[in-house]
Amino acid sequence: MWTCSPGANGAWDYVRYRHSTDGGHNWTADQIALSPTAGANDAFSTCDPGAVKIGAYYYVGYTSTKNSAGTQNELYLARSMAPGGPFEKWSGTGWGNAPVPIVTYPGDPTKYGIGEPSLVVQGGKLFVYYTDDDATGNYTDLSTVDDPTANDWPSHLVAKGHVITHTGAQDSIDVKYSDAFQRFVAVSTFDRFTSNSTIATYESTDGQTFVRSPFQGARVQQSAHNVGLSGDPSGHLTMGMQAFIAYAYQPNGFSWGNWPTFLDPVTLTLFPVGTTVGGGVSSIVGQTDWDWSGPKAWDGDGGSVFSSDSHGATDAATEWAFVDLGQSLKVSAVTLTPRTMGYGYPVDFSLQSSSDGANWADIPGAQFTGHPPAMAPETLMLGAPVATRFVRVYATRLGADDNGTHYLQLAEISVSLAP
Repeated sequence: MWTCSPGANGAWDYVRYRHSTDGGHNWTADQIALSPTAGANDAFSTCDPGAVKIGAYYYVGYTSTKNSAGTQNELYLARSMAPGGPFEKWSGTGWGNAPVPIVTYPGDPTKYGIGEPSLVVQGGKLFVYYTDDDATGNYTDLSTVDDPTANDWPSHLVAKGHVITHTGAQDSIDVKYSDAFQRFVAVSTFDRFTSNSTIATYESTDGQTFVRSPFQGARVQQSAHNVGLSGDPSGHLTMGMQAFIAYAYQPNGFSWGNWPTFLDPVTLTLFPVGTTVGGGVSSIVGQTDWDWSGPKAWDGDGGSVFSSDSHGATDAATEWAFVDLGQSLKVSAVTLTPRTMGYGYPVDFSLQSSSDGANWADIPGAQFTGHPPAMAPETLMLGAPVATRFVRVYATRLGADDNGTHYLQLAEISVSLAP
């Protein structure tokens, strides 16, 4: 595992390496694998490593900048025959210690720029993914190399442009290739640095056209950010090898930059079309209570519960929760799974649809007044199928818990599709 970590002597970041031989239970001590070259283009940092092995070499892409403000970043590359180094850096024509970027940033110097690489070899070709954050937006871009075994392959990168558009507080993308499913799989933290942090996942059959896909199961830790997906040395997820996501997070009491790393085992499976890929909520309890956070309403677990903020003894209040289906689909019904005993179930509410997650319209005939609390999953049939990507529960009168305190609380929001 290569990680971004504190630097020294005026450098912000070093790349450190450690490894485990027992599935991530025990690890070697960190060792500095890659550090800035004093007085060179990357003197400020070697940050955000992404690694791949090609032939005898481990290649580590990293972010650095000549701008002391930490903006205007560019993508650099180093290689070594050992994962812990020593590394030699790409110099523009060969390998040495006079680094030049392999992807430059010509845009607004006040923006982040280019960096945070992820490298995958598939079909004999190298796919290099990286963040492109400029004045027009925040994206994942792709460049490819047809023959990454050539000694000078960084000279032959071909830019393919934007492949993923980042939305909201979304982190950089890490990409691997699944041999079993014959597709590229990408992960990113979504709503980074918040109690609603979760994992956004994507898939692609060609490595260039990506669509959102579901992430279900245990919630990531509070204030998760900068997730990576494990793989073999060529960037593949292979049968029989346990895969993990690893990410930094910020527990209560921890300060900026003081971040532990969390490791979660993950498996890949096929979900039916219409499975929720994400969502959003109006509020959560106390605004920071991870135990009741928004993604619990679409994690596939009917035992975990999302709760809005408290409205005390007042039932007349507006709260909402929506789910994202990843694409426009014809929805025929919406199923709401309640909290135990129907606590916090909406009393007056509408089901709404949206194509962009920003502009909403009531679904005809899906307005409910004085609705009794559900004791089990309740399927609300629509009068006619509605073509929509986003579905929202918009409540204006809230149910109460066993203490008479009013919230919007739901264990799951899911949909059924028209045949």
